[in-house]
Amino acid sequence: DVLHTHLPRADIAALLGRLVSQPVPWVASVHGHSNVWFGRRMLSLFNFVWRQPDVVIAISREIKDWLVRRRRIPSNKVTVVHYGIEPERFSTDLAGARNTRSPGSHIP
Repeated sequence: DVLHTHLPRADIAALLGRLVSQPVPWVASVHGHSNVWFGRRMLSLFNFVWRQPDVVIAISREIKDWLVRRRRIPSNKVTVVHYGIEPERFSTDLAGARNTRSPGSHIP
């Protein structure tokens, strides 16, 4: 079993869960600069929370740098995993698309 959290509230819930039950490997994904979600006052709490997972996934090098430099998360705990898309699945002729497709019809 592996616990994988994606948002700050889930990270707190995972930490609380570890306090009351048998721990499982925990991976926390950090998708952005969290001070825009809940304000700078909470960041000191997350400096502690984000040190607790076994692995922290950052979605970009910028986010890893922020976690390591500004939040002081150990660099060896943070791994960068970029979002992946298949551009050819989402490319369209935009000029023709406006006239021939209904909204959302280009979504696979």
